[in-house]
Amino acid sequence: RDIQNRLGGDDVRRMTPSEGRLFGCRYRGQFTEWHHHEVVEYEGNVYDAFGPRDGVPVDEWKGLWDDTDLVDFGRLGD
Repeated sequence: RDIQNRLGGDDVRRMTPSEGRLFGCRYRGQFTEWHHHEVVEYEGNVYDAFGPRDGVPVDEWKGLWDDTDLVDFGRLGD
């Protein structure tokens, strides 16, 4: 929400596991034990608590997940 307030960006998007309760895959080289992960999509970039201040392009951000088939990206990139 802090990122959204700073950018004035789109709604906060919640990524969820495509199966099960936890992601069970790596994000930015770290194993995630998350039930969800929230990001802000704004002007074609994704912003989260772990990325650079100027965001990451949507497709590049999706590529930071080792097993993208385990992540439900929802409307991200629409």
